[in-house]
Amino acid sequence: MNAFVKRTWADGIRAVHEEAAGVLTMLVIRQSEALELMTDALQGDAEAARLLTLISKTAKRIDVAKRTRSPMLCVSCPRPLLDTKFAFVVAGPAGSDAVNHIAVAVCRKCGRSTADITRKATAGLRRLWPDLRPISVHPTAGHA
Repeated sequence: MNAFVKRTWADGIRAVHEEAAGVLTMLVIRQSEALELMTDALQGDAEAARLLTLISKTAKRIDVAKRTRSPMLCVSCPRPLLDTKFAFVVAGPAGSDAVNHIAVAVCRKCGRSTADITRKATAGLRRLWPDLRPISVHPTAGHA
């Protein structure tokens, strides 16, 4: 990875960390779901368009990197992403007005189910945020 890419990645990580204030959401997007995401984006879904742009940029970086001596790696293991057998994981601050997100990839050997992919991505992202912990948000049982 060249110095510019490393600096840009570090700046992006810092922006996500500051905006998240400790609470990240993670969304698994398999490549087979990209067509549906594209359709939603074309129908005016702003969130789908933002996600599609993010994973498209990440896919392009993966593609460019695999032609160099330093291909991008699975966020969970040291396998280079040389084929298309991986899922994207978009991580970003919780909340509908969140701006900064990052996308990483998890290879199929590390996970095939959404739960496995999420678990492996969480473990990989802990290298960036050591205090990252998964949480589940459940609706409250009643109202006051």
